[in-house]
Amino acid sequence: MTVEYEFRKPPRTDALVAATRSRADTWVYDIDRAYPPEQPVPSEAIVGSWEVDRLGNLTGRFARNDRYRPVERCTRLLKPYVHAAAKSNRDQWIVEIDERGESSFPDIPPHLVRGWWYVDADGRVSDQFRPNSLWQDDVDAVAVADR
Repeated sequence: MTVEYEFRKPPRTDALVAATRSRADTWVYDIDRAYPPEQPVPSEAIVGSWEVDRLGNLTGRFARNDRYRPVERCTRLLKPYVHAAAKSNRDQWIVEIDERGESSFPDIPPHLVRGWWYVDADGRVSDQFRPNSLWQDDVDAVAVADR
């Protein structure tokens, strides 16, 4: 896989600046949303990565993540397991899997993960959906997005 770099004016968010100070002479991820510390960040949430020089400054060199998928406003009828999982996963993202992957739970093949739904503080599935870049069916065919 060949990584192509581009030069951009780096964003000056507090989180990104703080991350660069502790990661000199490396790369830092640009993640489009906050995730709880105990929850892994899916690659679809990583916009790309910024190069950090030896002094902890962003150089402007940026590597775009081809698997990045922005969150969409989406509504569709969900299986009961999604709502049940939401009740115990407040303020987190939960996975929705294709019915073909249900029998392999919890070891779901990555291409059978439809995407992730955000669960609000009350334990309800919100309308925020992040599609999986490896999903093999047409997500738009099963989701109605408010764009």
